[in-house]
Amino acid sequence: MNLMEQHYTRILKMCGNISGEEQEHPVTVQQLADELCCTPRNVKFILRKLEETGYIRWQAGKGRGCTSRITLLRGLDEMVEQHFRAYLKDGKVREAVELMVNPALSPFLQDKLRNMLDREFGLQSLEQDAAGPEVLRITYNRHLHVMDPAMVFTAIESSLLGQLCNTLIVYDPVSRSFLSSLSHTWEYREEERCWVFYLRKDVRFHHGRTLAAEDVVFTFNRLQGQRSPALWQFADVKRVEACGRWTVVFYMRKPNTFLLHSIASIHMSILPVGTNLNEHPVIGTGPFRVAEQTEHLIVLEAFSDHFRERPLLDRVELLFVPNERSNVRNYSLPQTNTPKVDEQQATSELDYAVTGCRYLLFNMTREGSHRQYLFREAMRILYNPHALLRELKGNRLLAANSLLPEKSRNSPLPDRPLEEAGHLLTKAGYHGEALKLYFLPKKDETEEAHWLQRRCASVGLMLTLHPMHRIDPQMLQEEADIILAEEVLESDVEWGLINFYLNPENYLNLLLQDEQKKAINALLGDFSQVQMEEREQRLDQLEQTIRDEKWLLHGCHVNKKSRLHPSLRGLQVEAYGFVDISKIWIKPSSL
Repeated sequence: MNLMEQHYTRILKMCGNISGEEQEHPVTVQQLADELCCTPRNVKFILRKLEETGYIRWQAGKGRGCTSRITLLRGLDEMVEQHFRAYLKDGKVREAVELMVNPALSPFLQDKLRNMLDREFGLQSLEQDAAGPEVLRITYNRHLHVMDPAMVFTAIESSLLGQLCNTLIVYDPVSRSFLSSLSHTWEYREEERCWVFYLRKDVRFHHGRTLAAEDVVFTFNRLQGQRSPALWQFADVKRVEACGRWTVVFYMRKPNTFLLHSIASIHMSILPVGTNLNEHPVIGTGPFRVAEQTEHLIVLEAFSDHFRERPLLDRVELLFVPNERSNVRNYSLPQTNTPKVDEQQATSELDYAVTGCRYLLFNMTREGSHRQYLFREAMRILYNPHALLRELKGNRLLAANSLLPEKSRNSPLPDRPLEEAGHLLTKAGYHGEALKLYFLPKKDETEEAHWLQRRCASVGLMLTLHPMHRIDPQMLQEEADIILAEEVLESDVEWGLINFYLNPENYLNLLLQDEQKKAINALLGDFSQVQMEEREQRLDQLEQTIRDEKWLLHGCHVNKKSRLHPSLRGLQVEAYGFVDISKIWIKPSSL
């Protein structure tokens, strides 16, 4: 807004007339001077300009200090909408988003602007200028969380970091083996008890400097300096040293059959020496580099010097704007001057199942009836995946009895009558006290939480709902009785499962008692010392224990939806269930 509009906004608020309906308001020049922090002479100048531009009608009072009459002709919502449209027209995405999320706006106006954003960006035909850049815009219906490989804990941010950074090696889920990346080859020296990685030459970071062994050492040491939640998986590493410019050696305290999984994990994304993510966005070696980053917007540009291949897109704009009514991720092209087309013609949807499921987890560190086994047995009936599928449908794909869909198909959960839950609650000694259910305020989670609250009420169980707009571990331990959450596993499923069970920052370790954590450690504590077949058996045994004890109740496996512009090609679903944007290209609409 320009200066005159800012003055007008303050007058609107002073008069208590945000709508801007044509009503006269008594006011003195001195009152306006006090509100606008200027002299009476400047007030008269401002009033004259506002009247000339059609914002007000002014009827001056007769005599010094007398009451005048001001009629406000434009409302705050109208002004904001006008500026929002102008920002969109001029391609000023950051300014438009920052205006839309301003907490001073009414919820009605924020919803209206969000609909405009989706409509203008998501449903446009595109005629690409042959000389112009190819741009993709992706809208996420949530906040942006931590963008730091050492601290990342959410799937979207992990997926984005995979576009900005590379690891020494990568895991191939098809062959269940490891492939080269920043390291062209590697070996284990049994006599020295160390892993040796040989780096590619002339790999460049986004700021231009060449990758060297010291960057790998820095990245590993940074995990310790940041007190990364990922440190547990590197407990057997004694130290990491650079041996010349292109060789890195991981010295081990003892043999470790799992280390390559950890080296390939997102937490070991290689950063340049001296990285300080409090001052600058992530600098990596990945196919995209960060051109701009704010709380609600990340702009990625193709990194032409990527050591493998340049992305086919030139620019990707990622908008993080919460919208509790939608779970659909929009992959769309920027607005152009071409005519609008019908929504069905302008977009298509990509559905893809993800590995993992939604679940309920009980806070065993907090006193309450939920710590009684019979209570949790009752909740197993109330939180019935078959009923979820029947009654809510949506993107729920399969009733879960495991984190892995194939195991849920082979071991289906029985569908038990609701009345049985009431009898179990009585046996558990439940006396009508309220239990707190915490969940992320996304569309499906919110819908599921309200559904569960109604089912609980039908058998006399009182459940209060508490949306989490930010994740506060201490608050959850102290306040939450039950958490509704979702786990999406990586393409390296084995690593993902072990991380889910052993990562000290995950919900499971946060909310279980020490005795229950000991049971987990009894099975997985030496996971790095055993072979893959035995690890898989132990993971199965652990999941069965958790299922039998009902510390965690599996809900439904889901499939994710993405709304796509019809010109998008090269769509490949990668780790965490997201489309690999480095492979996307735009087919000209003339072909």
